[in-house]
Amino acid sequence: MISTIAVMTVVALVFFVVADNREKIDLEKKQQQPEEKEITQKEYRIGFITDVHGKIKGAKKKAPDINSEAKETLIYFTEHMNKNFHPDFIMEGGDLIEGTDREGQKSIDDFKALTQYFKEIKVPTYHVIGNHETRGFTKNDWLNLTDYKETYYYFDYDGLRIVVMDGNENERIQNIGDYDKNDYYLTENQFQWLEKSLSEGRNLQKIVFIHYPCFDTPGTKMVNLEQSARLREIFSKNKVSAVFSGHTERLDFEEIDGVRYFVLTGTERSKLKYVLWLGSFAEIIVDKDVKVKLFYKKSFGEKEYRELLIPSEEFDKMEK
Repeated sequence: MISTIAVMTVVALVFFVVADNREKIDLEKKQQQPEEKEITQKEYRIGFITDVHGKIKGAKKKAPDINSEAKETLIYFTEHMNKNFHPDFIMEGGDLIEGTDREGQKSIDDFKALTQYFKEIKVPTYHVIGNHETRGFTKNDWLNLTDYKETYYYFDYDGLRIVVMDGNENERIQNIGDYDKNDYYLTENQFQWLEKSLSEGRNLQKIVFIHYPCFDTPGTKMVNLEQSARLREIFSKNKVSAVFSGHTERLDFEEIDGVRYFVLTGTERSKLKYVLWLGSFAEIIVDKDVKVKLFYKKSFGEKEYRELLIPSEEFDKMEK
């Protein structure tokens, strides 16, 4: 007759073997799955300026001077970045130059003169290509001036992936045909590059800069609406924290499917719109949430800058 102790021993051994096998199976499953590390939250500080529309005034001199609106804003911006904000890096959002009726060498000289101001800032500056760059010179000129290999690119800063896009790819799309030629387009190559760049940065917090807004917002022509919807789906799927644009000279903010979209204003072109945001630039804070503090004036005669936090109740109430 089998003793009670012997039976209990067998049961215990069976339980141990089953439990051990389960642990091995769970371990194998974990090893087969790509590891997804938890994003460590850290505060990143980014200086942002867009739509400067600068140009050399008068005849070219040994020390060329630029138009007063751009010069005044850039001087204050560089001082504020160095003395007050102390960013990790600077993003210039496109349309740094005017470009209109300044094709070729004039616009190249304008770009060189304007980028001298950014060299006064103690951290690196990264550029986004806008429509006024493509109006003033070729994309190859822009690549030579910036020393970039492509008009869209990404870079990593600590735990942050910064993706910079080119919304000016109309010339690369053969037979636009039924497309609205008043919109801006991206090629399929850039869409594929974007998805790859975002998915490979799964363990990084991600933000995007593109000159044109990617959602329906008041202002001038933007990224084609169908392509904008595709972009938003990609951004949401890949857990992008925020997307920053300029171009329209109309201030806007939306949060769509977990992504914050900021449309920020430039130096002086808002005088052609409904609401003035003169001499504007921004401080971007990226942590668990993404916030923007916009600095602006209602006239160039104002001595002090005004400040506006986005998003905020004050922003929601303001005429934009």
